[in-house]
Amino acid sequence: MTISAIIAIAEAEVHGCSALNTSLFIQCMIEAEKPNLIVFTGDNIFGSDTKDSAKSLNAAFAPAIAAEIPWAAFLLSVAMAGSKPSQQLWFQRTSTKLQNVYMRLPMAQKSSVSGLVYFHIPLPEFASFDVSNFTGVRQEGITLASINSGFFTTMVEAGDVKVIFTGHDHLNDFCGQMTGIQLSYAGGFGYHAYGKVGWSRRARVVVASLEKTDEGGWGAVRHGSALMMGISLSLMSRSCGVRTYS
Repeated sequence: MTISAIIAIAEAEVHGCSALNTSLFIQCMIEAEKPNLIVFTGDNIFGSDTKDSAKSLNAAFAPAIAAEIPWAAFLLSVAMAGSKPSQQLWFQRTSTKLQNVYMRLPMAQKSSVSGLVYFHIPLPEFASFDVSNFTGVRQEGITLASINSGFFTTMVEAGDVKVIFTGHDHLNDFCGQMTGIQLSYAGGFGYHAYGKVGWSRRARVVVASLEKTDEGGWGAVRHGSALMMGISLSLMSRSCGVRTYS
């Protein structure tokens, strides 16, 4: 993460602002939420303004590393051709393996393990939503893979995926349900990436519960030490909603 100009913020807020605000955002989120896992869904650095990509990536991930919290990241932004057969095969094998472990005695579960799947480029199915069937906002076109690889159908057939999160489109922030799976944007918190004046940077917060509940609801982003938006998820009941913070 280089100390570069901020993209799309109000002129009055430019002074003293840099890409380092992204690190501060992550630090505030970690302090407030104490997450068990952090997933960076791509566009982690602004490549055209970065002289040393490795150093910039290290700076972007530094808060998670310093907090000693498990993390994962997408390192590429423009893989538009869709997922490869080998990736789907890996998913199917991993899903089957986890299901077998989850259902094994002596602590066999009554239903399948609940899975969360993260992408950078939205699956073609995201284009199926409009204001009549999603919660949240759509403020730009949905950037889809050029080929529909059928990965969504593969996940439906596996039966364990409850939510799919995606990145890339920084100004879209909505969640909708299709064939029993929630499709949701992960939120864009990078101050060095493109945004929109008046549109708060945000990060999706997932709250996973082992108890079956029907709770969930959508709320607005609140402004505090960090700007956050979250999704409160009961993996057993497949509910979709939001947690907000003051």
